[in-house]
Amino acid sequence: DMITRGMLKEYLKYIVPTMITFTLGGVYSIIDGVFVGHAVGDAGLAGINVAFPLVAFIMAVGTGVGMGGGVISSIARGAGDEAKSRRAVGTTFTLLLLAALPVMALLLFAAEPICRLLGGQGGTLEQAVAYTSVIAWGVPFQIFVTGCTPLIRNQGRVGFAMAVQVFAGLMNVALDYVFVMLFGWGTAGA
Repeated sequence: DMITRGMLKEYLKYIVPTMITFTLGGVYSIIDGVFVGHAVGDAGLAGINVAFPLVAFIMAVGTGVGMGGGVISSIARGAGDEAKSRRAVGTTFTLLLLAALPVMALLLFAAEPICRLLGGQGGTLEQAVAYTSVIAWGVPFQIFVTGCTPLIRNQGRVGFAMAVQVFAGLMNVALDYVFVMLFGWGTAGA
């Protein structure tokens, strides 16, 4: 069968906001890097780059759990089983919170050896550990937000899912300005 104009329109209705959402998720550390680069210099920017794989890991955990739960929920809803669909969403929320705890603990208690393994040395290592130590406290929030985005999107609310990510991105810029530039907290402020 051929793809119809209506199918293409429906596809684009989902894919464009999803692409924007994922792009904005990846921009957070870049924005952090811009502020830290201006306030701290090369060591701070290098520290954020060393820690970036950890940020990507946090987002991957949330997205993976959220997408899995979203698929199960969508299949159940498509089969007409709304109760199973709601259970899948509830189970996904629980799994997101449970997944956040070991990731948070890992980053809180092993930031230095992990950042050293990722190539951090000297001042760069210090900056990476400062960044990771603060990021660790936000792990539950970050995993929950990235995990809920696919659930929201699968409910047909792609614009809302994108708006949440845009709001989070704007908050990141505003808070980076306040904590890094105004308060002078450097890499930890980002």
